[in-house]
Amino acid sequence: MQAAAYVFIHRKWKDDKSHFEDMIDCFCDIREPLQLLIFPEGTDLTENSKARSNDFAEKNGLQKYEYVLHPRTTGFTFVVDRLREENLILMIETGRKQPLG
Repeated sequence: MQAAAYVFIHRKWKDDKSHFEDMIDCFCDIREPLQLLIFPEGTDLTENSKARSNDFAEKNGLQKYEYVLHPRTTGFTFVVDRLREENLILMIETGRKQPLG
């Protein structure tokens, strides 16, 4: 995984931001085609994670979900914006195999 340049995170933005910056700088420096593969599952659905997701939904006027959690998008948005600046976005894969709806 490390040889394939997977970006491992701690899932706390204050800890992950500088790591993301370093990895993106590396990707930008090599100027090779890049694919961003995202594993959106995040964390396990538990009573605690569901409660946190519902709190987030309530604070932001969003629908509460029954079987999934609201995504955390800070890191994703940061990475995509930075790669767009460098014209390195080719494909974003969410891992979802079925259409929504």
